Amino acid sequence: MESFILSLDPLQLSLAATLAVAFLIQLYYYFGPYARIPVYRQKINSKVAAPPVSVVVIIEDDLAFLEETLPKLLQQDYGEYEIVLVDNGSGPEAADMMAALPLHDPRIKTTRINPDPKFPYRRKLILTVGIKACTYPNILFTEADTFPVSDKWLSLMAKGFTDGDVVLGYCGLETRKGFTGRLIRCSRLMMSVRYLSSAMRGRPYRGILNNIGYTSEIYFKNRGYNYLRLNAGDDDLFVQKVADRHNTAIIVNPNATVRQHFSGGWKAWNSERKYYSYAFRFYPFGIKTYIFLELFSRFLFFASAIAVIALQIPYVWWGAAGLILLRYLTVFFTVSRICTRLGEKGLLGAFILHDFLSPLSETLLSLARRMRPSKGLWS
Repeated sequence: MESFILSLDPLQLSLAATLAVAFLIQLYYYFGPYARIPVYRQKINSKVAAPPVSVVVIIEDDLAFLEETLPKLLQQDYGEYEIVLVDNGSGPEAADMMAALPLHDPRIKTTRINPDPKFPYRRKLILTVGIKACTYPNILFTEADTFPVSDKWLSLMAKGFTDGDVVLGYCGLETRKGFTGRLIRCSRLMMSVRYLSSAMRGRPYRGILNNIGYTSEIYFKNRGYNYLRLNAGDDDLFVQKVADRHNTAIIVNPNATVRQHFSGGWKAWNSERKYYSYAFRFYPFGIKTYIFLELFSRFLFFASAIAVIALQIPYVWWGAAGLILLRYLTVFFTVSRICTRLGEKGLLGAFILHDFLSPLSETLLSLARRMRPSKGLWS
């Protein structure tokens, strides 16, 4: 072995060493933090009854929500809860429908914000109006374009309040036909895997307003979303400020999953990701490192493996091929179990391409955020 190593020139030796180190880092993530998700069990205080809950949804002239999603929220298998609909300037038809809803079901509460065309209200202010309208201190949030996949969603998420002030859940994208749709779902999945696994390690740094909860007390005590006058991503900074390993519950269950409607292709998805990920530059260094190291080690792994195979370095090239196979077996084993836990299906085929291309995709996204910031980020 020693003579074989000495026979390699400096370039060959550095490629082999890079490949080995990158492979070990990849194993750490997929056997370490990411592997927590399939086996994670939130500590629920069984001695405390699941509390009454308010569910806040912002409506902006969304008839589809009123006709299709609201019935699913009203059919949740849970005792005491209310749905607070914040009408952000809907048209006459939707406004009339919303005004009549509390007469038909007392669990529904509506509040309206009359828009000012000269000075549109920021989303954080609209959320604050909804929170102030809540009867109960434990509040779950979802979006008008999002629907629960099960009538157990509310009961599972509400249990998180027995052990925490912040409750993090998973939101996947709706299943639709086409390979591009599966790639976009893979992107959302791995974004969620990063923040959920980090929270399970005791470092929560993100939640998604489609499926998150926190108490009104912790919201107002910390002055809500008051960061840098950002219009997108300041909810991430809010989670980083108020959530920790002691007060955060993470609910991962296929019946606790919600799904978001999404129209458009890869270009539209990248535009949305760029807008909502702008706050990444303000993340703590440790969180940035956690995200960057996995992506960079994956890039180094594939780049060095391809170089070793292309150069046909004696005995090393077949070792590189073997490591690629071993890594994919590891990744598929972990990701398939994650998908089962989160209720995702049919993604493993598309995941091969996503896994290979996402380091480049994330790099381009980072450059786009810096060079061409999205409009409307600052208020």
